[in-house]
Order: sequence, then structure tokens, then C-alpha cells
Amino acid sequence: MVEKRGKDDRTLPPETVACAPFHPPVSGQPLESQKVEFLDLLSNCFGYPVDYEQDSQLFYDIAEKYPEIDILEQTRKKIEWWRTHQKIISRSPRKQLNEWFGKEHEYLKKRRSSNWMPGKFNPYVGAQPPKPSDEEIALFPQWEAEYQTYLSEYMKKNGLNNQEEIDFTKRDVDTMTAFLSRKRREFQAKKD
Repeated sequence: MVEKRGKDDRTLPPETVACAPFHPPVSGQPLESQKVEFLDLLSNCFGYPVDYEQDSQLFYDIAEKYPEIDILEQTRKKIEWWRTHQKIISRSPRKQLNEWFGKEHEYLKKRRSSNWMPGKFNPYVGAQPPKPSDEEIALFPQWEAEYQTYLSEYMKKNGLNNQEEIDFTKRDVDTMTAFLSRKRREFQAKKD
């Protein structure tokens, strides 16, 4: 069995196709039911030029290339992005979708690496952060007070009335965990 891949009609030798490893879908659904839902999502997306053959092939390519990614969740995110950027869907939507999964793959790879967000605890590395020393525990109340001052100054600078209005996803303000982690690193640096 020889399988065609891509626009340049390269073919894979039969042993490559037959020996391709099977990766179970991330969402737990069988691959065929995921494909049906994937095609359904695309067909309900306004402006998407549905071609069941091309979109089925795209689904299988993505499932093979990025087995760690939840295809349906990322497809929903991309469709939502297209809703807010309606003019862009007309420009090579399949290529955009494939690139979207590639970027998600790169993001996950960075997140799993030990140097992602240097200085912050990375749960994907597998190591637990060191337990705080008695000196650090004694300093926590002081650091928490400094954090409240830090937040107050941030709210004044940005004209916010209460802490619920702070959008921590913008990354221009630290969460308490990030702030305390930074204080611990500074303390460790002074101590060494």
C-alpha cells in the first residue's frame, strides 16, 4: 500500500505506512468519531470552504503529526479566532489550521522544557520546588504585605477599583505565586 502525502505527491514506502505507530486520541474518543465531529465543526464554521476529502486528510495528518494535542479543542479555539478575524478565513484556511496545531505543539514543547518561563516553577519538569526554609517562612508575611502594596500601585497606575478587575493573563502584573517565587529567588541569591 502506497499512500500519497501533500501536494508534491511524494509517496511513503509500504513498510512505513504499515508500521506507523498508533497514538490514542487525547480526548479519549475514537479517532473516527473525532473526525466526524471535526468535520462537523468545520462545516458549521461560516466562511470555511468545506471539502470532506481534503478535511478528512487534514484531520488524519494532524492526528498523526500531533498526537498529544486535543484536535477538537484546538479546532474550536481556531474557529473562535476566525470569528473575531473574519477576513482571514478566506486565506488558505487549511494551512492556517495546520499552522495553528504546529504552534500549539511548539507551545507544549516549550512548556515541558526546563527553561520555560525561567525562574518560575514548571510543573511539567516533574521536580517539586524546594521547601521554604524557616527564614523564608518568617519572611512570608512581609512579602505578602509587599505584594498588596505592589497590587495597590498597579491598580492606581491602571485606574482599577478592585482586584477583581486585574487581568493576570496580560502578564504585565504578577500573581501572588509568581511574586513570592521571585522574592524567594532574590532571597536565595542574597544568601548565596
